[in-house]
Amino acid sequence: MIANIHHHSDNRPRPEPAAGGRPMKTRALVHVTLGRVDRHCEGLGICKVTLAEESPKLSQACCSGLAVISIGHSGEWEISFIKRGLTEQQRNEYFIDNQFVVERSFYLPPGLCEKLGYEALCISAGWYPIENELSFYTIKLKL
Repeated sequence: MIANIHHHSDNRPRPEPAAGGRPMKTRALVHVTLGRVDRHCEGLGICKVTLAEESPKLSQACCSGLAVISIGHSGEWEISFIKRGLTEQQRNEYFIDNQFVVERSFYLPPGLCEKLGYEALCISAGWYPIENELSFYTIKLKL
């Protein structure tokens, strides 16, 4: 199932679930490289996301961590970073003050979006509250 992108009044493309309601697969384990693409993964935000099954090795040198991307039933999605996979430096740099900063909007790769049942998913630039859970740092986003 692939979603169509609909433009809302703020002119940002927003995904809509494919026909039949919700996506076939609502969760994926991914490697997330923190930083910005245009700064060679320096800065705040998300530089790269790959399915964990496609790249089994993580590189701590480039600020990568494991996360679970989940699509909810009520129009939200979330990224839950697995704490034990993050270094102390990553925790202090990216998850401090209960805010996750995305300096530049980031589109998830097409293969991952398709696996989740969408044509496109974007993390818009901005500040996102962090839910500091026992094993995860979770960031909630709206579809």
